[in-house]
Amino acid sequence: MHYTLVHFLIVLVIAGIGVVIGFANKEEGSEQLTGVKSKFRAKEKEGNPMSDKASFLLESPAFADNDSIPVKYAAAKVSGGENISIPLSWRNAPENTKSFVVAIIDHHPVANNFVHWIVLNIPSDTSSIPEGASGTNQIPQGAKELTNMAGYVGYHGPAAPPGTGAHGYEATIYALNIDKVDLSGYITEGKLESALQGKIIASAETTGIFER
Repeated sequence: MHYTLVHFLIVLVIAGIGVVIGFANKEEGSEQLTGVKSKFRAKEKEGNPMSDKASFLLESPAFADNDSIPVKYAAAKVSGGENISIPLSWRNAPENTKSFVVAIIDHHPVANNFVHWIVLNIPSDTSSIPEGASGTNQIPQGAKELTNMAGYVGYHGPAAPPGTGAHGYEATIYALNIDKVDLSGYITEGKLESALQGKIIASAETTGIFER
């Protein structure tokens, strides 16, 4: 009896340790997901004097900064996705702005800086792009959409690969000191930055989160 009781107690102790370890692993997984989302929330533009968050502001009526992007704005291959381009609006641009550029890029490591949308030569008197404007006459007059990384001109909605966690889709608007940027076709984020070098007066960002 004594032998049996000792073994019973040992089994209870081992089971208790297993519960503790399982709970710890669950907490760790939760912290990892939170960490991914926090990375987007904590992303700063330190050392970039052109990013003036206190004045020049970009936002979307469809979602708050660092919140989830509604599924209808996702790519058509995503369940529920309609590939409708997201609405964007901005305010407090510098007075000497001559044009704007908008870019939406997925900076998740898996996405490898996937370019979802670039719109060039947006007139300086413009302060918004309405929902679903891509590929229609609702794009600001004179503006130009480039080819996205999916291979066609215009907006390509979020399509985070299943199981890769939360992706941050960063929309950036650049206020430029020139009327026109001479670019066409598909360009990478690096090529866009090179083309805008020395032409940016200010920039502003907002990020939407999407995962599946």
